[in-house]
Amino acid sequence: MADSNTLATAVEPTPVLVVAEPAEPGPEFWARELEWARARFPELRDFTPEVDFAPLLEWVPEGKEVKLFINVEDEHFPSHCAAAIVERGKDPDYPIVIKIPGPERMERGERVRNYVGGSAAREMVALGGGGKQRKKADGTWEEFDGGSAGFSELGAGVGPVVGDTAHFRYTDVRIDAWCGPKVRVSCADGGSQVCNLCEEVSLELRSPKSPVRFEPYLVTFCELPCPKLGNSELERIKRFAEHFPDGKVPYLARHRSLSHARSLQGRPSVEATAQACKPEKNQG
Repeated sequence: MADSNTLATAVEPTPVLVVAEPAEPGPEFWARELEWARARFPELRDFTPEVDFAPLLEWVPEGKEVKLFINVEDEHFPSHCAAAIVERGKDPDYPIVIKIPGPERMERGERVRNYVGGSAAREMVALGGGGKQRKKADGTWEEFDGGSAGFSELGAGVGPVVGDTAHFRYTDVRIDAWCGPKVRVSCADGGSQVCNLCEEVSLELRSPKSPVRFEPYLVTFCELPCPKLGNSELERIKRFAEHFPDGKVPYLARHRSLSHARSLQGRPSVEATAQACKPEKNQG
């Protein structure tokens, strides 16, 4: 067991890596830091400061209805290849309006259908409520029964549009970083105390609303205190986290499995695609 009275001179501090930066770091500097963070920490491989909603908006031109196919893994609104009628909405916070019509049926001499309503925004997809429509002589549909209240937030922030598919799977995160290991060392005059060697950097992605990670105070029992050992990577990633306090990652990357993600966030997987697909049988 190490002697803490000699630990201060026996343990060499980690060499400080000097990162060249201007007096006030600009976009190019932070772009390099983002590249470093993604390469250095597996948890940040898909980290992005902001998600891009523009490609999805390009699918839905102003004043035009388009058809997208929605896949939702959710016990309340399960849908596989549900053909949705999508158009621009008037609310800037929810710029895309979604209607997923059900099967047509005859009712009092009219052809009618129910639909599930919804909306899409940068942060999430919401489905629920809905209403009833009837078919007019010209083949178009009009609403004649008011929509019901209540929506369920599905998915997370829109992620990258890959080919013809948009994945709603990004969620806000805060980066908490710390160093270790903490080891117990003996005192020259007997007893022992715990010291942090700060040789390895660890991090965790947490909700921005969650409490800051608690770092317990190391009590000193020896005549000499533990040496204060710095770690350049820890300082670097902490500065990165301060600059990007509300970055985003796919929640399936944040959690180990879809079931784990659901248990923590209650958000199922949602995707929208412009490519026609084949619905499952018995889907309403």
